[in-house]
Amino acid sequence: CFAVDETAITSDEPFYMHGVTFCEMLKLPLLLYAYTGKTRYLDLAMTAVRKLERESMLPDGVPTSAEFLYGNRVEVSHETCDIVDYTWTLGHFLQVTGQAEWADKIERAIYNAGLGAITKDFRSLQYFSSLNQFLATGTSNHNLYKHGSTWMAYRPTHETECCSGNVNRMLPNFVGRMWMTDTEGGAVAALYGPSSAVFSVPEGDVEIECETDYPADGKIVFHVKGTNATSSIPLTLRIPTWCEGATLEVNGKAVNLALTPGTFVRLPQPVKQGDEIVLDLPMKLQKQTLEGQGVYFERGPLLYAYAIPQQMTEDLEEYECMHGKKPENPDFKCWSIMPTGAWNYAYADDGKEFEEPAAEEVEATYFFEKHSTSTYVIPVKSIKWELDEDRYTPALPEQGHLELLSDETTYIPLVPYASTELRLTVFPDADSQ
Repeated sequence: CFAVDETAITSDEPFYMHGVTFCEMLKLPLLLYAYTGKTRYLDLAMTAVRKLERESMLPDGVPTSAEFLYGNRVEVSHETCDIVDYTWTLGHFLQVTGQAEWADKIERAIYNAGLGAITKDFRSLQYFSSLNQFLATGTSNHNLYKHGSTWMAYRPTHETECCSGNVNRMLPNFVGRMWMTDTEGGAVAALYGPSSAVFSVPEGDVEIECETDYPADGKIVFHVKGTNATSSIPLTLRIPTWCEGATLEVNGKAVNLALTPGTFVRLPQPVKQGDEIVLDLPMKLQKQTLEGQGVYFERGPLLYAYAIPQQMTEDLEEYECMHGKKPENPDFKCWSIMPTGAWNYAYADDGKEFEEPAAEEVEATYFFEKHSTSTYVIPVKSIKWELDEDRYTPALPEQGHLELLSDETTYIPLVPYASTELRLTVFPDADSQ
């Protein structure tokens, strides 16, 4: 059985497999390496994950799957189960290899694709979610699989309930790997976000609390507490691959330590009760190009998108594919979400630097709702780009063949991807005509 998988991994043929199953099986050669020490298995694991990244990865950190792996075209969705199982597998890559890049990839997938596939109250989700989705209704699924069905609507119940159950593992898996230990029992801050962890050492427990607005902000403060003034523990921090110019202070004094992007860095001295460690990870909005398709924008671990003006209406229609299934709890609703404003924009570079947005305090219980007003403004032009059959999100226009509706440049705001339901994330490039 494994010989067949090995052939598929090393073949020049693209992977063609049910996406969720692939994401689950991707960990197998890595686990074989962990238990046997045979580097052949590690080589196969790395070959498989790099091949997946080349063939099927999307900018929000998860491969396409609708339902099979399906290349890296922006119009193809990914299943919510893929998000959960892919990041679960990446957790094993992190544990076995100890390499920081896997933590980076877990954050990217969870903080973007994962939280972008659910409503912000965590009561409805999409079975399929996309980078660009201009409407989300009971008939708007633009993927070939289950075309025209409910599978891209935000609903608590779906025709197949795997995602409705699996989504509940997403954040526990993430939180369970935020704090880890190294081979010597030292504390490792592997994934960043507000958190705390308690570590047992011979002198007594040491608690490390992480205070931060990450991933919206790069300042991360660690407060060390303990049951005994003599309790101490080595502390290792992650310097993300995307970060240049990180700085580190312990108790107000700069630490002379190489903070190389894409590495884990152990502090020179163990931390103890009363210590305060400040890690600053500068973030800037960056434009990236998806070769042959368009451009997108990211800042630190976050993908940014234009939140299309929308109207959410409770969807009470009974769809044949649902076979009479309905949410039993009235607080969990099915939604039909339609655009109430334009989305047909192409990015039009004006040569200016992206300006840092002014922070604005918002009363909100959900993290990305709180930070949804921290917007960046980008220049765009209106183009001819319409819904397919008035009910499907269309593919990106072919580069070099855009039809401008106006040569006037306007400016639209970008917000964190996870704060959106309807969104334009990958923009046609007006300069590619």
